[in-house]
Amino acid sequence: KWWLATCRNPASRFHGFDTFEGLPESWGVFDKGDMQSPIPEVNDNRASFYKGIFQDTLNGFIDTHRDELTNTRKLIHMDADLFSATLFALSQLYPYLKKGDIIMFDEFNVYDHEFMAYRLFTECFYVNLKPISAQNNFYHAAFEVV
Repeated sequence: KWWLATCRNPASRFHGFDTFEGLPESWGVFDKGDMQSPIPEVNDNRASFYKGIFQDTLNGFIDTHRDELTNTRKLIHMDADLFSATLFALSQLYPYLKKGDIIMFDEFNVYDHEFMAYRLFTECFYVNLKPISAQNNFYHAAFEVV
């Protein structure tokens, strides 16, 4: 809702992916099923939500939004928490990353999850990501595709 309120450009699009049923596996002190929440209700036609794990929802989205992904600058906010979800999403979005796109991580300093996915992704796909912002000891971090 913050992004929708802050970015008023009518051409902007916001796509949110979540299980909305909680974590599909345990993560740190959280158990499978923790962090369940309803799909947000918003009155803005620029926003769409996709319910399910990334492995079940992202490729269908990519198939139907290929032009948008290819021809627009992207800000990707990775709040996937889990290694498996983060690595899957990054690997599927890889063909659409362009110089200047930004990828933000919400739990970047969790070594065996988002950070490990970032490390393997950048090493295996030869992606150069330049750090542009970090806070809270790199818990939140943002990178620009260079």
